[in-house]
Amino acid sequence: ATFEKRLKDLESKLNTVSQQLDKSMQQLDSTVAAVQDNYQRFEANVSRANEDITQQLRNLEGRITDNERLIDRRWWTPRYYYRSRTGSSELEGGE
Repeated sequence: ATFEKRLKDLESKLNTVSQQLDKSMQQLDSTVAAVQDNYQRFEANVSRANEDITQQLRNLEGRITDNERLIDRRWWTPRYYYRSRTGSSELEGGE
C-alpha cells in the first residue's frame, strides 16, 4: 500500500510539474512573439528613419550645389572679380 501511495504522489507531482512546464512554455511563446513583433516595428522605424535622412541629405546636397552655382556666378561678375583682385568695388570708368 505504501508503494502505491508513493507512486500516486509521484504521479501527482509529475502532473503538477508538467502543467507548470506547459504554462511556462506558453508564456515563453507569448514573450518570443512579442519580441519578434517589437523587432519588426523597430526595423520598420529604422528603415523609415534611413529614408528620411537620405532625403534630407539629398535636399542639403541640392542646396549646397545651388549655393555653389550662385557663388560661381557672383564670382565671375565684373564687380566681384574686380573686388577680389584689387580690394576695391569700383571698376575703372564706373559701372
